[in-house]
Amino acid sequence: MKNIFKLIGIFALTAIIGLSMVTCNDEIPDDNGGKGGGNGSNNNTPQTPIDSHFNISGTGTVYFDPSVRIPPVTVTAQSGKTTGAVTVCYEGTGGTSYPKVDAVPVFFGTYKVTFDVAAATGWNAATGLSAGTLTIADGTPATPTGLSVAIASANSLKASWTSVPRATSYKVYYITNGTNTNPAPVDPPPVDPTPADYTVTNPVFSGYGGLWGTGNSFNMVKEAENTYPCKISYSFPSQASAFPNFTVSYTVTKTANTDKRIKLKFTDHAKDEWEGGTLAEYIDLESNGTYTFTHARTSKNNFAIEINKYDDNEMTADFTIVINSIKFHDPSGNSGNSGSSGSSGNSGNALKLAGTVNTNSFTHTGLTLNIDDIYFYYVIAVNSSGESDYSDFKSFVIDKPIAPASVQATAASDSKIDLKWSSVSNATEYEVYYSTTNNSGSSSKLSGTFTSASASLTGATAKTTYYFWVKAKNPFGTSDFSPVGSTKTFMVSNWQAGLKTGFVSSNEIGLSWAKQSVDFALNYTYYLYCATDTPDNFKVISYGSPALSFYTHSVSPNSTYYYYVTLAVKGNMDNPSYMSETIKVQTGSPPPPPPPTPPAPPPAAASEPPSGGGSGQKECNSCHGSGKCNWSYSFGLSSCSGGYADCTTCGGTGKKDSKTCTTCNGAKKVKCTLCGGSGKCKYCGGSGKK
Repeated sequence: MKNIFKLIGIFALTAIIGLSMVTCNDEIPDDNGGKGGGNGSNNNTPQTPIDSHFNISGTGTVYFDPSVRIPPVTVTAQSGKTTGAVTVCYEGTGGTSYPKVDAVPVFFGTYKVTFDVAAATGWNAATGLSAGTLTIADGTPATPTGLSVAIASANSLKASWTSVPRATSYKVYYITNGTNTNPAPVDPPPVDPTPADYTVTNPVFSGYGGLWGTGNSFNMVKEAENTYPCKISYSFPSQASAFPNFTVSYTVTKTANTDKRIKLKFTDHAKDEWEGGTLAEYIDLESNGTYTFTHARTSKNNFAIEINKYDDNEMTADFTIVINSIKFHDPSGNSGNSGSSGSSGNSGNALKLAGTVNTNSFTHTGLTLNIDDIYFYYVIAVNSSGESDYSDFKSFVIDKPIAPASVQATAASDSKIDLKWSSVSNATEYEVYYSTTNNSGSSSKLSGTFTSASASLTGATAKTTYYFWVKAKNPFGTSDFSPVGSTKTFMVSNWQAGLKTGFVSSNEIGLSWAKQSVDFALNYTYYLYCATDTPDNFKVISYGSPALSFYTHSVSPNSTYYYYVTLAVKGNMDNPSYMSETIKVQTGSPPPPPPPTPPAPPPAAASEPPSGGGSGQKECNSCHGSGKCNWSYSFGLSSCSGGYADCTTCGGTGKKDSKTCTTCNGAKKVKCTLCGGSGKCKYCGGSGKK
């Protein structure tokens, strides 16, 4: 990781030992000087505290933040329990072995938390009670993912990525690497060179111990003098790696109640180590004031400052040091060197900071964009604990967009069609074209600006097929036409038929509508249309005499259906005289399977039948107990008898206009659609009982 495990340092253990601590392994004497005993059986015998007598907070995972002290675990006795003093203890392994002591740990790791309770009136002492565990985790944010780039305007690009938990800001870097014929950059590439003088104001340090403070200001109190020496660590910014040779100036301010001398030791060290390195320079700070120190650096990564007393004399006052700034200077003036494998003078091959934001998107403005230019973007997540690794890069080639892959057109009414199409990543808007012939060359452009992948055509002609094409646009060009999409508008609804559902189940929909007064001499026929899922591609599911106004449709569970009904003169189905409104019906889930049938009970002794006789079932309301189908409203039929009925088209003669009847094919009778030809009542299964 870019700032992996910014450990607070071995000084922390020294600081712990220097503090006033309770040794948690010792037994605590009771009020009389004795050791704690067991639970008492009466009011004169002291009780012994147990874990559940206490409220505990602060355990679990804490993310390390160098500007905030790790909060201690708190343990408080519940009302009515012991009033004895509580000492919380930590034991485990973090950056180093951590003995069982009462000081809050400062290394990454997981620690067993226990607590000891002193004896109190009516209560024994207790040791080693469990409070759980405390985990100190690296607070550095995770690496951003999901990076995408799109054109925002003729001179700007927009980068977006997935939000990172605990990130307070993001740094967005980029490279422009010529045209898309150039190879991809090194991952991650070097950072763009900075001016010969680069200054970091108020640098943020990653660790402290014995010195309490935040960022770049640290305070040592007189009572903590035994915690010396202390160290704080600083990671150089990425810009520093651009300098082939450089010196560093540190500006430090010291304030104290007296002019007590202290020593600062500036040490180069390998990343994430507290000892070692090639430079050790001691600076004396005697008087209060601001000091500046300059020297050449051998490390381009990190350094540590060790703060120590000037001698072994006791401190006479508190003091504060503030690291005001750190300035990097290239004495050779060779600021054009990118620092990358001998490449120099080509800033296009080095990362540039595009900007810093506190949201998960960034619009990079002020660019000069040309066709075939290629840009590479990276993102780093930042918080007070440090910076993440670079994200995977996302490349983006400046080009006109490709055509949308598909267009879907759906009739919404007799005059409106809704459109949606596949989006194109580098499109900033779309153009929509339409025609009543399948020819894009003669199509008309739909007015309006469409920035999302949807639109609507209004004012369309009823009962007309329309064809649609879409082009994608950005500031660098317009795509070709997409593939065609088409649909047909509805006929104008001129019949308030009151089309509605009588019942809806998971597998059936009962439909009804008002009868229309028509000239029966013209031999009108009704047609019931249905479409599934979307109000498009309607098909006839039933037709018959205009005197009929009911139909039961077998359907599927959890599905959407659309219906309308028309009346047309025979032979002119495609040009109906009347059309109803369209309704939408949603089916539900099928009922759960019935539970297993329990075993039959043993036969009971014979007894008198109940008054009135019978089994107690009620008579079927549909067939009035006959068990026979007698429906007379299906499909233009007369009353059902034995599953068949006289054909009403030919009046049961088999002939129509001296020709064979096309409805019954001369059979004079047709099958009943309600019972399917069984002749049994659909609702009681032929039993006559329900």
